[in-house]
Amino acid sequence: LHDASTLADLFAEVTIMETLRKQPRACRLYDFGIDAAHCYIATAWYLDSLKAWRVSLPPDALASSLPLLLTVGAQLAAALCDLHDAGVVHHDLKCDNVLRVPRGLPVIAGQTGQTGQSQTGQSR
Repeated sequence: LHDASTLADLFAEVTIMETLRKQPRACRLYDFGIDAAHCYIATAWYLDSLKAWRVSLPPDALASSLPLLLTVGAQLAAALCDLHDAGVVHHDLKCDNVLRVPRGLPVIAGQTGQTGQSQTGQSR
């Protein structure tokens, strides 16, 4: 592994995942490592992504599943609030980065970073 930006990205992801380890809606980190050619991040097992779930639904299921979809949207909004409250901004939010668990809350994975405070004290 000879790309410094890849190592920096790995370090940033692991640092954020460690910061969020007590957040129920953040991807669970178990281990990470590097060998000569690869970076590894071992996380909890998840059913699939929100995108994979949505694609698996029959085309007519979306209209008939409005209460379920609104619940999923509310859970996603709550998860984003948890991340923001922890000082984290998600830089690549998409359905592929929302993971489903067998029972419970959706989990957010993907590129995140520490928030900063502007001079006015507003989060950026």
